[in-house]
Amino acid sequence: MKAIVTSDNHLNKYYSKMRPNQLEERRKQIAEQFGKVVDYAIEEDADLFLHCGDLFDMPNPRNPAVSYVAGKLVELKQNGIPSFLIVGNHDKPKMTTGAGGSSPQDIYDSFDVSRVFKNADRIETETLKVDGVEVAVSGISHNPLLGEDEYPLQGKSVDADADVSILLAHYGVEDHLAGRTNEPIISHGSVDSLDIDVLCSGHIHKPADLRIGGTEIIVPGGTERMGFGEIDRDTGFYVFSAGDGGIEAEYIDLEPQPMHEETISANALKHENATKKALKIAGGSSDADQMFKLRLEGTLTRDQYHRLDVRQLWNQGRSSNFYFDLVDDIEFEVENRIGVNGERLSQVEELKRVAGQVEESAEDDEKEAVREDREKVLSDYGGER
Repeated sequence: MKAIVTSDNHLNKYYSKMRPNQLEERRKQIAEQFGKVVDYAIEEDADLFLHCGDLFDMPNPRNPAVSYVAGKLVELKQNGIPSFLIVGNHDKPKMTTGAGGSSPQDIYDSFDVSRVFKNADRIETETLKVDGVEVAVSGISHNPLLGEDEYPLQGKSVDADADVSILLAHYGVEDHLAGRTNEPIISHGSVDSLDIDVLCSGHIHKPADLRIGGTEIIVPGGTERMGFGEIDRDTGFYVFSAGDGGIEAEYIDLEPQPMHEETISANALKHENATKKALKIAGGSSDADQMFKLRLEGTLTRDQYHRLDVRQLWNQGRSSNFYFDLVDDIEFEVENRIGVNGERLSQVEELKRVAGQVEESAEDDEKEAVREDREKVLSDYGGER
């Protein structure tokens, strides 16, 4: 028996700083990564397609994303590959539990395209025959009302007696978390008590193949990097087989959209040719297909900072990359208030001036986002707006 396991595809992801055409292209890239998993399942004649939540990035995705997934799930069904889904924390309305609240996956279950285990309070199970082997596929959706000191599988049971037992969940697993967490996690003890062969769990975007007692733990991770915080993460999915030799899992890589992050220190910007130097550094790292974050970092005098043409740097980065984000973390070598030609000038006023330059150079459909960022920066700084 061969099963494909994926999760955390996050279709319909929203990026506030992207222009509409960029956002459309980015969403297409994210959707196509999910499509590649389906295509692989069909090409490899898989027996099961298992999804561990966060298929979408929100509980109310736009129609194109919902329709795209429907088409791919129909392809699986037409090729005789049953699909099983659960609802993740991004898919599920935040204040609902149990089977309450409508998730975008519900429509696939309603039209009998996929089996969706909607309940977040108890484990649901479906048993089927795969080449003469009795397989129990179970699932429990994410419960947004659980506290950080609760264990979502504690006290739960799988009501099935099969040759192979598989459980789908959407929580971090003990010893495989994204740093410190204040969320409920799946404990070792709760896994041991379930007596299952395979636990497939989404939510953590870092893939892993672990072992807890007699249970194989598969964390498929994401199929695309959602942001720069995941720039070093692998992207892909798992395929596992169950036979006389036990469970054997293999990770299949997917190529993500290129991302690059770079920092230019203040020391490189203290000269008369600061703009030229910054443009050269940024230009050498640019690529038309990539998402690029450039950070200016360190301390400059006000005069040194004014020699740097931030607008020119911004325009070049935006025209040379699929997406460009300029993070200005430069601090001034001055006190909070300074005198210029006998006048009093504050850093708040300087922030307003620079924000005005950025807004002036922005496209019409970006100006509102720039204004929102300006308000947030000034609010965080504590100055008047």
